[in-house]
Amino acid sequence: MKTIKIFAILLALVTSIQAMPKNLALDGYCPVCYIAAGKANKGDAKFAAEHNSKTYYFVSEETKQLFIANPEKFLPQYDGYCAYGMSLGKKFVSDPTVFTVVEDKVYLNKDASISKLFQQDRASHIVKADSHWKAEMMKVKDNVALDGYCPVCYIAAGKANKGDSKFAAKHNEKTYYFVSEETKQLFIANPEKFLPQYDGYCAYGMSLGKKFVSDPTVFTVVEDKVYLNKDASISKLFQEDRASHIAKADTNWKAEMQK
Repeated sequence: MKTIKIFAILLALVTSIQAMPKNLALDGYCPVCYIAAGKANKGDAKFAAEHNSKTYYFVSEETKQLFIANPEKFLPQYDGYCAYGMSLGKKFVSDPTVFTVVEDKVYLNKDASISKLFQQDRASHIVKADSHWKAEMMKVKDNVALDGYCPVCYIAAGKANKGDSKFAAKHNEKTYYFVSEETKQLFIANPEKFLPQYDGYCAYGMSLGKKFVSDPTVFTVVEDKVYLNKDASISKLFQEDRASHIAKADTNWKAEMQK
């Protein structure tokens, strides 16, 4: 009975993932409601709009049109990353229900305890976060891959280690950071040996034919190949039948490359 219940939960999770748009933002919560209603309200797929390659859901046609008229007014700061984390120079995934509005700007946080830390010295954290986000945007300008994590370390060290911009190299129009000159040279000699599969997209997502953004700290090495996943729960699904998921992902990626 317990096994059937677990299977039903996993099946529901897979079904929900398959039904999601490729880049659903804010877990489907309506960005307008943070300011207009002071609440985190779940949006509806029938009121959807695209912005900067992401899909947003809204609670009504009216809120959708408000967003379309002025997206920047409603979008959370730091592309929705945790505000307190950004004040530390870290990109933590936020809980879209944990938010604060300050001077008509929306700040999300990872969870209630982190939000409490953020609230203790809001002005200072926002100043620090703004500064770190500006630096982050410079990375985007330079097209820094893997959020600055060193691709060589996945295999060479078995860890996700943050690289350093002073050890940088370009490959296929992307910039990679490394932990040392030695790891940089290893990469230059053989980039394909160290690059994550599927251009770094979530391996489990690719097995479903979906391009989900990965967390560069959530990785698995299989036969000297690096596979990233969206988060720990998705990685667990990937691990349950790795060989099958990899075979499906390989097929889907091949089709993706032929588009």
